[in-house]
Amino acid sequence: MIEERKKPCVVLLHYRPLQETTPVMSLMLHLKKLGFPMFYISVESSPARSFLEENNVPFHLLARDELCYKVTTGLRKIVNRLKRVLIFFRHRREVRSLLPKLEAEYGELLIWGQEFAGMALVGNRVMKYRHIVTMFEMFPPHSPLWVGVDYKKIMQTATVVLPEPNRAWIYKAWMGLEKLPYVIYNKIDPHPRQRNMALPQEAQEAFAKIGDRPVFLFQGSWRADRKDIGMVLETIANCRPQYCVVTMPATEEATTRLSQYDNAFVLPFIPAPGHLAVTSHATVGLAFYSEQPRDFFSRLNPIYCAPTKIYEYAGFGIPTLGNKLPGLQDTIERAGAGICCDLTVDSILDAADRLVNEIEEYNQRATVFFDNTDIEVQIKSVLSDALRV
Repeated sequence: MIEERKKPCVVLLHYRPLQETTPVMSLMLHLKKLGFPMFYISVESSPARSFLEENNVPFHLLARDELCYKVTTGLRKIVNRLKRVLIFFRHRREVRSLLPKLEAEYGELLIWGQEFAGMALVGNRVMKYRHIVTMFEMFPPHSPLWVGVDYKKIMQTATVVLPEPNRAWIYKAWMGLEKLPYVIYNKIDPHPRQRNMALPQEAQEAFAKIGDRPVFLFQGSWRADRKDIGMVLETIANCRPQYCVVTMPATEEATTRLSQYDNAFVLPFIPAPGHLAVTSHATVGLAFYSEQPRDFFSRLNPIYCAPTKIYEYAGFGIPTLGNKLPGLQDTIERAGAGICCDLTVDSILDAADRLVNEIEEYNQRATVFFDNTDIEVQIKSVLSDALRV
């Protein structure tokens, strides 16, 4: 048992702004509750720094060149990608030189790599330590992101974590793992749970106009594997003027497509966990995915999706409207915490009307779904496996 031995320092390796991966915030709070010393390493961001300082988590944030991450085309796109590669290898040297100092300060280290890039910050040297690898996204074995890293050996010597059961079986096959990876769902925990929280200033004007009308909310980018969300929002806004649709963060596409509807509202980006104040005012949350992958992700990634947002919604008792994919059907639909529909106008509208008309029953089932997902038990199982003698 993890309680029976001196706890090592859990070094969380991440390579995205912390506010973009709220399950990592939840993980840190649970590790703190379980009494594990921690050290967080990732890229610089103001929300990350605020969260870490507020929760007394020691950290080292890597300088980030935001210009390299701007959406560009042509030669500039190629140059930016090359610059990102060079910056990554500089960061790798920085992290590798930091680990011996952490060993001297804390003693035994347990490396917990968050996503591929977090693990790759140490590369093959991670095998010198006990290590856990969490794969939030599905990178296929032939992905160019694996170049220079003995990914199979790293995974085979790690305690592997996926956020969705089908993904666990797929990774077991892809990586030739002896054991089935553990599953830690992308649940936000702790969660504020309070409905109709005080709205941030950026959202007050929109919700003043909305009043008491039912709100269908989508929070997230309109990226390639969510390309159908625009059609869903337009369908509800156009065909159900008694409902309102809200999406955030604002993008040119979202603003262009929804500006013609008086009952559609596009809000600016609000960093996590502050965005949950907006979530708390929704009637129904939206989660729609398409089979089109983005970047180097597998086509299986959206099919076996593991969205954080369904738990963000359910924590407030808000049901989810999504499409018919295993990752949504095995969670919200099986629990009765929402409806999965076809991507047709009639199916979307029928499901939206049913959710609004039966909202009290769906509120109750969404709350039960959230309460019955215990990630602390899952985290304890992962730690016990990683620390086995």
